[in-house]
Amino acid sequence: FIRNVRLSPGRGAVILLCLACAQFSVNFSDYLPSSPAHVSRRLSRNLGAGRCMWEPPEPLPEDQPVFGTLIAGYPGSGKRLLYQMIEALTGGKAGDDWDLSEQGTHVVSLKTSYPHPESPWGWGDNMEQVVFILRNPRYAIPSYMAMKKELQFSETYEQSYLRRDYVYTVRPNETEWEAWCEENFNKELLLWAEQIEFWMGNGLKHDKDGNSYQDTHCGTDIHDCRPKTIIVYEKLSDRATGRREVAKLASVLDGREDIPLIEQEARACVYEETIDNEQPGFRINKHRPGGETDPLGFTLSELLKIKNTFTDLLEIYDRDDLGWGDTNLNAEVIIDTLNEYMAEICAEFINIIF
Repeated sequence: FIRNVRLSPGRGAVILLCLACAQFSVNFSDYLPSSPAHVSRRLSRNLGAGRCMWEPPEPLPEDQPVFGTLIAGYPGSGKRLLYQMIEALTGGKAGDDWDLSEQGTHVVSLKTSYPHPESPWGWGDNMEQVVFILRNPRYAIPSYMAMKKELQFSETYEQSYLRRDYVYTVRPNETEWEAWCEENFNKELLLWAEQIEFWMGNGLKHDKDGNSYQDTHCGTDIHDCRPKTIIVYEKLSDRATGRREVAKLASVLDGREDIPLIEQEARACVYEETIDNEQPGFRINKHRPGGETDPLGFTLSELLKIKNTFTDLLEIYDRDDLGWGDTNLNAEVIIDTLNEYMAEICAEFINIIF
């Protein structure tokens, strides 16, 4: 919902926004409402005939080699759901960049929001490949703010650790959201876009003068920071498309002796079991009060800035001369997904104003 108290421009501005979106050839109507023997830990059980039983993940033995997968994305993009999928597929516990999970770095997967200022590169050289998760900033930014509230806007590891059991339990009210958004929206939208550029660009950063350079961690701590695949949160969390996203995920984990995966015939079932999981302490965005989607809105000006950010990114990843082109599957995912996000913003205007 758009915050009505701050929505002053008239219908003309709305029409201009939607006309600007039309250049991306999207159909707005589509968006209007209407394991190896040497591994001792447990995998989710394959019961045959496409059936399975979810099993809780276990820590890896200290002496077991592991090919770690880094789960990267802007805060609030659904990294927790993604690593829970990896845990269910592999049977191994996941970690995080702050180690609030207390699993360390000897893990099958580890989630991070690096290079976001609140995320350290806290795993050294213990991760071998990257999977990136993408979520519409229209919902990722409110979800991030909700996480900040749950942690009482902590600024230290100790403060966050004490509040970790409150994650995915509350949502900010409209007044709290507006105050935070007015102060932080522009910065966070830029950081959302920089996440994509950083990982797609193998550690691409820009200094204060706009000059580009490569983060020293990429090429040293991780041989190649570019994602092996991009998972779209909206598709992962939707039962109609989630199984395909899990298949993409499994494709970059499969075939390694140190990462046992449940058999392919049971992976769709593992997806369903993970989505439906109500085990104690097993929480994702849907467990916050109010359901799956954060009901916090943006002003017209903010939505225009989101739209312009999509436009800028599309100009980067839809250009063959920059080395992307049709053969880069990750660039194709970004292009298709940004066009879908663009349509959602326009549909939001149409539904509310007209």
